[in-house]
Formats: sequence, C-alpha cells, structure tokens
Amino acid sequence: GEGQLATVLAHELAHNILEHPQRRRASGSRPSVRSTEIAADRLSVYLLDAAGYPIADAVAFWSEWGRANDLGILSDRTHPGWRKRIASIEAEAALIAAAKAAGRPVTPPADLLR
Repeated sequence: GEGQLATVLAHELAHNILEHPQRRRASGSRPSVRSTEIAADRLSVYLLDAAGYPIADAVAFWSEWGRANDLGILSDRTHPGWRKRIASIEAEAALIAAAKAAGRPVTPPADLLR
C-alpha cells in the first residue's frame, strides 16, 4: 500500500539526509553498511511520522518484505535482518509516542544526527 511505499522512500531519503553516499565517497572506504541501514531505518520512522503515515506501515513492510527475502544463513549479512529492523523501528516509535504523550516536540535523537 501507500504507507509501505512511503516506508521505502523514507528509508532511502534518510540515507541522503544522513549523507551516507557522500561519506562513503569522501572516506574512500566502505563504512559499515549494516550501521548505515539501521540509521536510515531509525530516521525513516521520524520522516514517516512527520508525513502523517502510521509507523505500523513500516513494521508491516519490513515484516512482509523481510520474511519473503530473508535467505537466512545464505543472505549477505551487510544488511540487518528483518527482525532487527523491526526492533529498531519499534524502539524509535516508542520514543515518538513518549514525546507526544509528554507534549514535547518529536525530534530524532542527537546520536542519529551527528
């Protein structure tokens, strides 16, 4: 659905916001792809929330797509498994819910944007 497409777009946009492609080129070395994927997943939750999409759409996407494309021990382990992706998304969703409940602005954690 639309929310799942928004999930993919938010994830890829997060890579650009976090300057992952530029950092890879500038360093001349390959940073941990796994860590950049987790960071993009985390930031994508804030982008989805700001755009009015339910975070449950991201969980649904990674559950469906992840299960269908997880090759277990045969997969290339540069990307986190779908369960780890969902765990990081749900952790950020809890931070967003807590901020909203406390009447605080919803902003990504400082460790993500450094």
